[in-house]
Amino acid sequence: MPATSTVVIPTFNRKQLVLETIRSVYETNWPELEVIVVDDASTDGTGAAIALRFPQVRYIRLERHGGPGIARNTGIHHASGAWIVLMDDDDMLRPDSLATIAEHIAGWPQAEMYPCVQFAHGNGALDQPFRLVRLEDYLQGRVSGDFVPVINRARFQTAGLSYPTLGVGGEHLLWFEIARRYGIPTWDRRIALLGSEPRPKLCSTASQLARPKEYADLAMRTIGLFGEDIWSTKPRRYWKYAIGAVSYYLLAADRKAAIAAALSLKRGPGIATLALVATASPFPTWLLRLLFRAWRYPLTRTDWRVDHSQANPTTRIEAGDENISGH
Repeated sequence: MPATSTVVIPTFNRKQLVLETIRSVYETNWPELEVIVVDDASTDGTGAAIALRFPQVRYIRLERHGGPGIARNTGIHHASGAWIVLMDDDDMLRPDSLATIAEHIAGWPQAEMYPCVQFAHGNGALDQPFRLVRLEDYLQGRVSGDFVPVINRARFQTAGLSYPTLGVGGEHLLWFEIARRYGIPTWDRRIALLGSEPRPKLCSTASQLARPKEYADLAMRTIGLFGEDIWSTKPRRYWKYAIGAVSYYLLAADRKAAIAAALSLKRGPGIATLALVATASPFPTWLLRLLFRAWRYPLTRTDWRVDHSQANPTTRIEAGDENISGH
């Protein structure tokens, strides 16, 4: 990693937390370090607080709240460093993190050929110390938890890559694409600590019930882009995305979309989803939502855990409490 590097931290209404995150970045004592904070239209005085405590930070404020993907893409676009570390706004870099990144990239020169490499976050787990992660590795569970992406700016931009700009996240679409096209050099060295601030997760039951159509669209987009790979590697996961899409459309009271989604499926789950539509359609939406909440609750440890939805750039693909769309 060259001396001039960039750390991008998107944030939204987490003034005190992002200040601590910035502090942890500067405590790495990395030379010629550029820190960019992208404020996704916060209303808590984040900009003034950063200017007072860290005037050297490059602060970019978005006029409208657009979600995590837009904030991350903005930071990448404005970065000048050859390598860009994407952070969550309540996480902490370890003091030796940037040196660790530089050491591993220098020790594996092929890294320069890839649009992104990644290192373990506080809960990240890899089945071996290093792996060139492919799509099947994600689908087979060889990578779990969170990983911090370190983007090779030139390669990333030349390849036309960007974070999805969906309101419900969906960053797995980006990592699936990179893993399938290039592979992602991945080390199990932990370079950051997860935040501990409790708040509703983007994929919480409450969020799913509030925005079911967006979750349905995300599941269908995943099937459209990666359905063949998922079916050939993990048919059960394909079934999960399919059932998720139809279920969310039903929760959104859009039975036509639910039926259309079921009919569009080309694999075995199409039969199951059609049966679900036929069974659930006569039920009123309020009852479907009540049943969903009762079914969802025992599947989740809690809906009040750390929110890695707004600014979390980590490549979380699957966790024990993920929603039924697979996000």
